Amino acid sequence: MADDYDRLLDASRVDFDTPDAERIRRIRDAYESAFSELYKKLSVAEGAIADSDLKVLFDATYQVIFYTGRSIYLDKLIAISEELEARGIQSDYHVNHLHRSAIVSNELEIAAALQRQHPDLDLEVVPPTIPSEGSRQVWRLEENRDGGHYLASAETPISEDLTLVMLASPQCGFSRRAAESLTENGALLERIDAGLLVLKPPHIRLGLEGVRYWNDAYPQLELSLAHSKDDWPLFDYWSIPTFYLLNGERVVETIRGWPSDKRLTELEAALEYHGFIGQ
Repeated sequence: MADDYDRLLDASRVDFDTPDAERIRRIRDAYESAFSELYKKLSVAEGAIADSDLKVLFDATYQVIFYTGRSIYLDKLIAISEELEARGIQSDYHVNHLHRSAIVSNELEIAAALQRQHPDLDLEVVPPTIPSEGSRQVWRLEENRDGGHYLASAETPISEDLTLVMLASPQCGFSRRAAESLTENGALLERIDAGLLVLKPPHIRLGLEGVRYWNDAYPQLELSLAHSKDDWPLFDYWSIPTFYLLNGERVVETIRGWPSDKRLTELEAALEYHGFIGQ
């Protein structure tokens, strides 16, 4: 079982140029090959899985959720966690990782319920949420009248014409450096004749303090939180920072990373070449 788990971890280790969809396929294939039959034993008979194997199954399922963010695996992790609890071997570690899995799967109500059930654990607090209907949803951090915050869901359609999407995170130094460079050269942002969306990829932590900092520091680059990678099949990579230049639903150019501020010149040239910059 430990060897199977190591092979699952190996499947997640890819080089910089491997598209996320390929990494996810490798991880899912490794999981289904090694752990799907073991998971089925949960419903066969009491004690059909040894305690040690049940813990490995928990860790393997968490790894798949970490990379895919798909609720189908969260459902499995919940069932495994319930079995751990029934056997009296569920630890704070398991609750913590279940909470993280709920966040990256965009099941924020489940994450909030876990936080209420375990106030003694240092689980990230999920603020109130206001959901909405529609495809390609993002969360926007809003402030209420008493100074508190909530997450409001909004549909973010891609323009039929041109849209610049920046994938970024406040926790990423390269993302902050890119935002600082863009903000210091505000004339470039003002010249962009296209839609602009700055998007935080799904993650095991919401990191809302960082989002508030980012939006205060870079108001021209207001950060939204993606619900799911599955909403954005046109993105091959979710590494940060990444810039996608979109014409409708078609990616016309991708610029990845911010090794130095010379990247700003490359970005400006690409924007101008594809008609994103007004005259």
